[in-house]
Amino acid sequence: MLEGADLARQLSERFYESGAGRVLSTAFEQFLSVQVLAQLLRCLDL
Repeated sequence: MLEGADLARQLSERFYESGAGRVLSTAFEQFLSVQVLAQLLRCLDL
């Protein structure tokens, strides 16, 4: 079980280093911040 987790961690690290993971995580962070902003605007309307 530990070997599988270690392999997954290595794969995700390689994926992140490749640049694709960085773009993906940046897009995800931007999506989250947009969601938070939309939530704040909704609260301010009330």
